[in-house]
Amino acid sequence: MLIVNDFRWRRIDDEYEPELVIKNENENFVIPLIYNSLSFSIGDRYCIGYTKNNMHFDCPKNNKVENSFQCEICKKLDDTLPCTSCVGICRNFEKRQECMEKEFNIYIALFGNLLKVGISQEQRVKHRLIEQGADFGAIIAKVKDGKLARIYEQKIKDYLKIEDRVSGYKKFLKSYVNPVSSIKIIVEAINKIKNSEFLKINLENFVIYDLRKYYNLDAMENVKPDFIKIKKEEKIEGIVLAVKGNIIFIKKDSNYVCFNAHELKGREIFGIL
Repeated sequence: MLIVNDFRWRRIDDEYEPELVIKNENENFVIPLIYNSLSFSIGDRYCIGYTKNNMHFDCPKNNKVENSFQCEICKKLDDTLPCTSCVGICRNFEKRQECMEKEFNIYIALFGNLLKVGISQEQRVKHRLIEQGADFGAIIAKVKDGKLARIYEQKIKDYLKIEDRVSGYKKFLKSYVNPVSSIKIIVEAINKIKNSEFLKINLENFVIYDLRKYYNLDAMENVKPDFIKIKKEEKIEGIVLAVKGNIIFIKKDSNYVCFNAHELKGREIFGIL
């Protein structure tokens, strides 16, 4: 039984490679994606388990799931979920002290012409931007204490009138907006932050990261693919030309399709990869 256990961007020095992690019985193996041929059919979806104390555990019941990659049991056991949905009101008291002692960066990310704000631990900002598929990104502030960082994140979201969550489908739509013509959006946001109430947490120097080279979108030759939903009995077949954040772009013959890689997580797959 083969299960897609994860989709991730693996960092190697300053290079980032997208890959699928496949679980076969009790072992995992990795499938690199760019220019690799995929051919498999989609089966049922199973809970991928949970994370606790920085360790991963398999689902104790091996439950089937529908609209999520975790069952209700594992959601309750997972000690990272309350933090990922935090907006500045702590719901994870066991992790509160640890969170207070960590340094966080607040960043803004540009997807085509859509701007969002987010937070990440200092050493992961660029990695996080690539995982999301941002065209450009910039660190705008450093804050100690994750709760405080989340509070500022929400304040900046409201102040700039931007997003703090962007769906996979919306990212796909924004892949075909020329980001170079939209770069002024991120520059204007930075200048607005510089002259605001957030001055005390601002960085003196801002660096804008250009992340487009990691996605290999030039291989798509400006063709806009069909966006497909992953569902049981769907067949995924073709050569992976590009991966932008969690969106995988595939070509088969003269047809181009793309899909949200997170929808593969927990799926049983059949066939040869």
